[in-house]
Amino acid sequence: MKIEVVAGVSQRAGSYLIGLKYNCNEAVELWEFPGGKIETDESIENAVRRELREEVGVEITEFNGVIASLENDRHRLHFCAVEISQTPLAKEHSELAWLEPQRIAALSMHALDSLFVRSFLL
Repeated sequence: MKIEVVAGVSQRAGSYLIGLKYNCNEAVELWEFPGGKIETDESIENAVRRELREEVGVEITEFNGVIASLENDRHRLHFCAVEISQTPLAKEHSELAWLEPQRIAALSMHALDSLFVRSFLL
C-alpha cells in the first residue's frame, strides 16, 4: 500500500512557492512543494490545508483541486492548486523561494516534484 501525500502548488505572478528541506533518507537537501502525509480518514483538501499551516504557516484561501497525482514505488503524491494570501514562513524548511518553472526545473528536487514540474509547469 502506497503512502498518500499532498503538496500545495501556490502560484504568484508566474512563480511557484517551493521549500528547501533536509532529506535524511538521502542525506541531502532537496527542493519540494510544501506538503506531507495524509492522515487516516483525512481528505486531500484537509490534508493540504493542515500541511501548509504546519510547514509554512499559511491558511489556504482557495483550494482549486488536484492538478495531478503521481506515484512511485512508495508514494502517491497529489499536487493541489491552492491560493494563499499570507507571507509563508520557513517553519520546516531551511529556505523558501518563489521561482519560475524554468528555474525550479534546474534545482535538485524529490523525483516526483521534479516530474510534476517537467510535466505540468514547463
